[in-house]
Amino acid sequence: MKIFKKLLCSLLNAWMGQHHTTMRGLDEVEHRRLEKESHELDLKREALRQAQCRPFAKEEVRSLKLGVKRHGVGQWRNMVRDEHLCFVFRTEERLQEEWHVITQRRERREQRRW
Repeated sequence: MKIFKKLLCSLLNAWMGQHHTTMRGLDEVEHRRLEKESHELDLKREALRQAQCRPFAKEEVRSLKLGVKRHGVGQWRNMVRDEHLCFVFRTEERLQEEWHVITQRRERREQRRW
């Protein structure tokens, strides 16, 4: 019986050692995978930020004016969700900022007229 216990203990210790080594290896692989995914996510965030900060295209300005006509000023969320309007990677905040630029331009043009 003692031999059986010793054999069982040695087998159990060996298995635990192998299991620990395997888990450590898996942890390293998982850590590398998570680092890679995190880096890719950072790259995507940066690309999205750059896409949002680029100047509005003529088609987007037309869509913004049409959206204000359809939905009203301040209804930026509805405009972003409207599938008939063409906004590529634009947020509600960017629409609001661009509308402010458009209205400022209009006001300056009107002031020059008079």
